Amino acid sequence: MRKRVTSLTSFVKAAMTLSSMALLALCNSDMTLRFRTKNGSIVRVTTDGNESLSDVLKRSECDNVDEGYSWSIGGGPSLDVEASVKDLPGVKNGSLISITSNKEKGSSAGLKRKIVSKESNSESKRGVWQPFPDLSKPNYLRLVRQARARANMKNAMNYADLENISSSLHRVEPQTEGRVKRIYLCSECAKKFQAQAVKKKNSSGQTFALLFGTSHKEREKQGKIARTSLSTTTDSNKMCEVTKVQALYMLPSFSIFDDDVDRAINLAKKLGLHIVGCIYSYDKNIRSEEEMVYSSDILKVAKLQCDSMRTRRISNFVFLSMEAQSGATEAFQLSDLSVQMYFEDILKIANGDSESPTQMQTSAPIMMDGKEVNEFDVILCLINTALLSHTGNFWSRNIASSKLTPKVKARLLKKLDKNVDNEFVDDLRDFSLLLALENNLDRGHMESLLEVVLKRSQLRNVSLDKDLKALLSEVFAT
Repeated sequence: MRKRVTSLTSFVKAAMTLSSMALLALCNSDMTLRFRTKNGSIVRVTTDGNESLSDVLKRSECDNVDEGYSWSIGGGPSLDVEASVKDLPGVKNGSLISITSNKEKGSSAGLKRKIVSKESNSESKRGVWQPFPDLSKPNYLRLVRQARARANMKNAMNYADLENISSSLHRVEPQTEGRVKRIYLCSECAKKFQAQAVKKKNSSGQTFALLFGTSHKEREKQGKIARTSLSTTTDSNKMCEVTKVQALYMLPSFSIFDDDVDRAINLAKKLGLHIVGCIYSYDKNIRSEEEMVYSSDILKVAKLQCDSMRTRRISNFVFLSMEAQSGATEAFQLSDLSVQMYFEDILKIANGDSESPTQMQTSAPIMMDGKEVNEFDVILCLINTALLSHTGNFWSRNIASSKLTPKVKARLLKKLDKNVDNEFVDDLRDFSLLLALENNLDRGHMESLLEVVLKRSQLRNVSLDKDLKALLSEVFAT
């Protein structure tokens, strides 16, 4: 009898224990949810079920979802992120919630194939213009902050996180080939720029100018080619991209978005020219020949190139570095990666520019020789370009000044009175003189004058209209 009572008492105690555990389980309604992100990693978050799904996503650093994507369970219907977790259908303790695309019905959860836009190559996936979108990288600092936020969680870091952070770093390597094989600089334009650089130097000893010209294709190997009856045709020769500088314009500031610069660009378009690069001068007393390009020069040239690419959508851009006293000039191109890094605000001038003027610092780490660094030499941004000389089409042989001074007006008026139109147009065929004369002529007469100048640039005989001659005589006489 005692044994039966003891066993009955044990059974009652066990039943009470199970009921208390069930009661505690009912009182403790916390659940653990699993979120699978686009890169395949899984993040676990504990919630009491009363907060909304969006609040849970914010705590898990998974709320930065692009438009066109949503969260669902097993590829089912999209979950309402504003509703509370306990009211969501199918959500329970241990549920796996995956990111899915709204554009593809029935698509499986997990990793998604990147969809490449068929629009312009200069448009990023966010719709923001970029100089070289193929070289763009995600925000490194944002990825690091997300990794640190998950540092104290149970599943803190995985291989996907490490791969994301590593892939967000720019890998700086020398670029051997540029987009332009060689550049032809007008010798008369170079002389005028050197004279301006020596005469009018600013506090930094530099003078900047925009280069206007044309782009062509020519044989990569110049010179005569011996041919026989068995030789191939000229079409089999390898062609390359070249640039010919025809005119230049002295820049008042390091930007092309200016009213005066806009007038020069419009005039260049009417003459069949476009921006092909820039040129700047430096003082040999301040810089040595080995330091002709500073980190500050890289930033200025990159700004001009980005502005030019934004307006023209052409990436050919060459910059020239001239020593003001001797006129020695070198031609370079910026690597595609350096221009993209400037656009992303990664490049900056090194601290103590006077001590390390050729060192470029970065606002975020970069990969170089398999190491993360925050500083590198500017030579990694440069591409050496062949520089040749030629005679441009828009320069005045007999007039050295680039302004309509009284002396220049008197000389032009004297040539105009001789009724030798070819010689007069030859003296007037200068980009700077035409730009200064544009303020004194109306649109119709200016277009007529430009037609005559373009015809004369092809070494053809020209004749001026009587009304245009009378108007020019009045302008030069004042």
